[in-house]
Amino acid sequence: MKESLKQFIRAGFDSALQNGSIQAYYQPVIRTISGRLCSFEALARWVDPEFGILRPDQFIPVLEQDKRIHLLDSHIIREVCRQLRRSIDSGETPIPVSVNLSRLDFSCCDIFSVVDQQVSAFQIPHDFLYIEITESILGEQEGLMHEVVDRFHEAGYQVWMDDFGSGYSSLNMLKDYSFDELKLDMRFLSSLDRRSRRILTSIIHMAKEIDIHTLAEGVETEEQFLYLRDIGCEKVQGYYFGAPMPYAKALEHLREKGVAVELPLHRKYYDDLGRIDFLSSLPLLDQKERKQLVTARQLNSIPLALVEMRRDFFSLLFSNTAFEQNLRGAELLQEDFRNAEPGATLALALMPERVVNLLKSTRDKGLGRMLFVSHDEYYELKTRCVARRRGAFCVLMQLNNLSQASQAASTTHLDEGLRQLYTLFDRITLIDLEKDCITPLYVGRTDYLTKGREGIAALAVDFARTQVFREDQERILQFYDISTLDARLNASGHNAISGCFRCLVSDGQYDWKQFIVMRYRPGILLELIHDARAELAPFRLCETENADENNCPPEMLWKNLIQSDVVRMFWKDRERRFLGVNRGFLEYYGFGSDQDVIGKTDEELGWHVHPFASSTRASPHTTSPAAAYPTGKTGRSLPTRRRFSTRRAILSVCSAVLLTEVF
Repeated sequence: MKESLKQFIRAGFDSALQNGSIQAYYQPVIRTISGRLCSFEALARWVDPEFGILRPDQFIPVLEQDKRIHLLDSHIIREVCRQLRRSIDSGETPIPVSVNLSRLDFSCCDIFSVVDQQVSAFQIPHDFLYIEITESILGEQEGLMHEVVDRFHEAGYQVWMDDFGSGYSSLNMLKDYSFDELKLDMRFLSSLDRRSRRILTSIIHMAKEIDIHTLAEGVETEEQFLYLRDIGCEKVQGYYFGAPMPYAKALEHLREKGVAVELPLHRKYYDDLGRIDFLSSLPLLDQKERKQLVTARQLNSIPLALVEMRRDFFSLLFSNTAFEQNLRGAELLQEDFRNAEPGATLALALMPERVVNLLKSTRDKGLGRMLFVSHDEYYELKTRCVARRRGAFCVLMQLNNLSQASQAASTTHLDEGLRQLYTLFDRITLIDLEKDCITPLYVGRTDYLTKGREGIAALAVDFARTQVFREDQERILQFYDISTLDARLNASGHNAISGCFRCLVSDGQYDWKQFIVMRYRPGILLELIHDARAELAPFRLCETENADENNCPPEMLWKNLIQSDVVRMFWKDRERRFLGVNRGFLEYYGFGSDQDVIGKTDEELGWHVHPFASSTRASPHTTSPAAAYPTGKTGRSLPTRRRFSTRRAILSVCSAVLLTEVF
């Protein structure tokens, strides 16, 4: 370095700090799986009219020689906190920033107190400032460094190891210290040959095994970015996305490139996704389960894909070659899905309903499994929910071709008849009487998902109460009565029984379903559920000579209204006394039977009468809207959550007017 520049740095450093010549420049850090900006790294730049922009490698060595580097680092930390405060106050999305600490910071000052005081002064959340420490520092002052790293962690800061791989003791440092993230040394990417690729892949896999996030710096080409993304590196940084710039210019540059900002509330969501090791042979196991097993790892040997689900859309965030090959053979998803680029947003309609139902079930239960047949081959789709946030969740999918894999243990219990059953039935379930549990083999719609797997009687009660029409609930409980099931199967003559029941379907209505239970093998029953329209054709509800399915007699319509728990209906006489109510009305207000209300007025029930209601005789063509304002102060106590909206009250009054005219 020229002596004139050294003299300039020594002489002008203090004034440069005061007049703002030394500034914090920001280089973007991009989340590989989403392509979003997740943080910045703050880097010092000295902007001078004579020498131009001085790089850190020009003035930092001089400041280290003079043991004044801690003044520079303190200044950058203060400027970063000031910028974060400015972003928060202006209503912008605050973006986390990492700052570098020099080895002399730990001997020249109490660097933890310096950081914490600035964070407190500007009232910055601790998880918006990341602390970067180079591995070379850790070996020099081991005792002191353990203490300082622990203090940062205890105060809620993330601590990153910078320049991982640049020294000789990196692995030892990982054993002795607890880091939140590894920044891979940029020299790994200087020549992305076969050897460096294998080293990077091994480092990423190792980091995930010990639950440390990864960031690669020095990314300058699309090839480097794509490779790092495919091996599971969570974040990247480098000139491919942007050079260090002033804060406003850095944001403008990213907007021009179409890079969106990651919301703070999504950070944990993506951190959870980052823990997935796509190259592992055991991706569906959590970390605790993986630690209990020792297995060889084969690159891309497990057919995997990661799907993000939203209300009406989904995105394929990742898929490996093995998954894509099985997907083409299975023809499980449409061509548009199979050809989609990673991260592309697609309409949920492109995904078959049975796959959507499986993924939604996985969101609620954590794990899922579906068997199906395509081109005379058995396939298994296994799923695990790996992360969720408001309005979205991610599912890791493993698609296995059981026939090609010759997995006899998974296919021996499937015979030729089952190949067609999956296309004919809404649900197929194995019932184990000895273990008192069920094993769903196929669930074609969310209506037939159960909350548990054990306790057959309890599961039957829960299904009856939540999915079966009230008048059919007692019959279906008798149908699933375990104490008599064996005798009924023997009496059937062919080891199978069936029954038709009205079940809730996706549009909120009830439809007839046929339930079939047959012996599969001793102690194991097979349950099948499918549409029962064909079976009920000879027994139409409208059994009049000229009736058809579109022309039911009035008495049948009236019976359905009385039994409805969707429409809440009542009718009164001219004295405002209840003449009748339907089932929906009784359930809504918690009455045991219609005898609790018939012949009574609102006042006799203890309901507050609306001010505009007549206190004497009601008009023959109107009824009291008193039911819209129940108070429960006298007479029957009404649930506080039972309140009529104005709209519901009007509907009830209109129903009563109509029925008053009829009767």
